[in-house]
Amino acid sequence: MKILVVEDKEKNIEAAKRALGGHELTIVTGYDQAHEVLIPVVDPNEFRAAFEKATGGWKIIEEDSSIPNHKIWYLRNSEGEEMPHFEAPKEIRLALRKAEVESKHMPFDVVLTDVMLPKGGNQCMNAKGEELVSKQGEMPYGPIIVLRALQAGVKKVGIITQGNHHDDPFVFAFDRLFGFSAGDTKLVASNHMETKDGLKDWGRLLAELVEE
Repeated sequence: MKILVVEDKEKNIEAAKRALGGHELTIVTGYDQAHEVLIPVVDPNEFRAAFEKATGGWKIIEEDSSIPNHKIWYLRNSEGEEMPHFEAPKEIRLALRKAEVESKHMPFDVVLTDVMLPKGGNQCMNAKGEELVSKQGEMPYGPIIVLRALQAGVKKVGIITQGNHHDDPFVFAFDRLFGFSAGDTKLVASNHMETKDGLKDWGRLLAELVEE
């Protein structure tokens, strides 16, 4: 499986590598990185095939992504005429967008995240925000990462913390929070999964996610 792990402590990163080594593993260490990778990607072959099937003779001949945040697709119609997508008939443009949406897939089968992570979002903070960020230590980004993963279509999501519920009121809130299943989507939450070495038990977290 393709697994994303969000964890900033080196000892728990190494534990994840050992426990999940048989899978295709991606590890990021903070919220900003997780936000960047939790984006569905387009399968280019599926995209082209879906568009050509829907339009009966039109083809995508080139994609231009040289302008930031703006793509231009060059198309060829059944008569051999070539044009950028914005000059194509409306129904062709709609078919192009529909094919793009339908061929987008999340690159991860599973997302596993820590709860408390280093502060992020510095690049968009104003003076008040920067002052607040400078005062805060780790922040409870884990639940937000869970929501982003579910929003992006990830079906198996786990969240785990080693925090002490006597020391941290946020960790206390995890007591008796186990997760849920809805259709083929499953969330597992825990504040007490540890190995004998006192590390996060990523293997057990994954096992609970994939068990029927």
